[in-house]
Amino acid sequence: MRFHYDSNKAAQAAAFIARLYNGEASLFRIVKLIYLADRAALTDIGRTITGDRLVNMPQGGVPSHSYNALNLEDDEQTLPEPWSTYLETTSKVKFRLRNTNPDLPDLSPYELGLLRNAHSKFGYMPYAALVKYLHDLPEYRDPQGSSHPIEPADILRHENRSEDDIKEFAILADEAHFISTLALRDRWRDLLP
Repeated sequence: MRFHYDSNKAAQAAAFIARLYNGEASLFRIVKLIYLADRAALTDIGRTITGDRLVNMPQGGVPSHSYNALNLEDDEQTLPEPWSTYLETTSKVKFRLRNTNPDLPDLSPYELGLLRNAHSKFGYMPYAALVKYLHDLPEYRDPQGSSHPIEPADILRHENRSEDDIKEFAILADEAHFISTLALRDRWRDLLP
């Protein structure tokens, strides 16, 4: 099962999380809360908020593309687009909103609710307790210092979704991914001379 990664939605989700933390949040908190909200959406409706690829890392699950966008190299100061539209760095692992009340047009009220719920439940959990919680999730496999992909179907099975549901979700995800790919191809073709 694969989803179309939406970097705009992911960046807006990160901005919303930073807003819930009074305008500033760490890399750890942003990626963990996006992971937990994406996981909740997957379990509930069969797709994630961001379409990101979920992976296990030593401190638990993360959305891979979002983590890579926010995990700046030592010599980097600026986030890539669209992340820099919403966030600026205050340190290598801390981010601040560029605008205290950012416009988040791509996130639905349902998705904002999932992010808010993740923040309410896990946002102030101590670091070690949150890592333990993530390690105790049934999809967690120790990546031995690296990363390891998490199959969305495994999460759905652990959350007692039927095999019929999982097949239906996979078909819908593949169709949505295909349509998104065609739309991107058409946009690029329109830009060519």
